[in-house]
Amino acid sequence: MRRFADELLLAHLPQLTLGQKLSLARKGPGRIAAELLVGNDARVAHAALGNPYLTEAQLLRALADEKLRGGAIGAIASHAKWSAIPTVRSALVRHHNATLHQIAPLLARLSQIELDRLSRSPEVCANLRDAIREEAAARSKKQSHLDTPEAHT
Repeated sequence: MRRFADELLLAHLPQLTLGQKLSLARKGPGRIAAELLVGNDARVAHAALGNPYLTEAQLLRALADEKLRGGAIGAIASHAKWSAIPTVRSALVRHHNATLHQIAPLLARLSQIELDRLSRSPEVCANLRDAIREEAAARSKKQSHLDTPEAHT
C-alpha cells in the first residue's frame, strides 16, 4: 500500500506546488526526497538533503541521474553530512553536470587513492580531471618535501 502511495506521489510530482514539494522534501519518504533532488529548485534540494529518511543509496541513485542539475549538485557538495561520505564525493566529481566551482572544495577531502583513480576516469570532465591532477601533484610534492631529511630536523 505504501509503495503504491509513493508511486502515485512520484507520478504527480511535476504538478505539485513549491510548498508541497518543500514539505515532501523535508518530511516525505526518502525515495520521494531523492526524486525531488532531481528537480531544478535548489530550495527543494536543500530541504531533501535534510530529510531524515533519505539514505546514501537513494542519494547515489539521484547522483547517477543525468537530469540532476547544478543547484542540486551544489547543494550536495556543500552539505556537511552528505559531502563527508566518500562514495557521494566520488559520484559528485563524476557527474557530468558538476562544475569546477562546485567540486573544488571537495578535492582537499579526497584521499590520494581517490584522486589517482578519478584523474584517470573517463567519466570525469576534462577541466575537473586537470584540477584533480593538480591536487594530486600538490599533495605528492608536499609529501615528498615532508619525507626529506631536512624536514625532520
